[in-house]
Amino acid sequence: MRNRPPPVHERPEGEQQQRAKRARQQDQELEMHVDLFCGGEGQESTALPEGWYFDSKTQEFYLGGTVDCWSYEDDFLVRNHVLSRTHTFQAEEFPISQDQLQTTTGLTLQRGSRQVNVNDSEPVQLGHDQRFGKTLYPLTKEAADNRGQYYLGDFSQKLQNNQTIRCRGHI
Repeated sequence: MRNRPPPVHERPEGEQQQRAKRARQQDQELEMHVDLFCGGEGQESTALPEGWYFDSKTQEFYLGGTVDCWSYEDDFLVRNHVLSRTHTFQAEEFPISQDQLQTTTGLTLQRGSRQVNVNDSEPVQLGHDQRFGKTLYPLTKEAADNRGQYYLGDFSQKLQNNQTIRCRGHI
């Protein structure tokens, strides 16, 4: 004689209640998570990154299109060029105060190149082909220290001479 599991209607009420309770908790956690980003009743919404949105029907977050972005790398504030370009990059706005930067014209680092070009005050065409890379803005010593970055030194003389800087050794 084989042991058969009891029919569903004979299961103890405690087990069914526990399952229902877990399902309610998961729903509440999802609602709380969504409220943090989209704002529930009486709550301020938390801003999503530009181009992102939340679809309340599917309960999913969607990313926007690919865009250039800012980051900190070593002693630099860096504009990462995800979109190809033919000219040097000139920032109109920075995510930090300009007095924390040694230059606001930046240094152009082309992907695959060992040279860093000191930018002019106006965008300059770099060859005939599209390029990817970064625009580097050296931080001041104080700004580097405040962000826990390693200070690479004063670039003022190199920047004033508008010379090309080698990646290895200088940066």
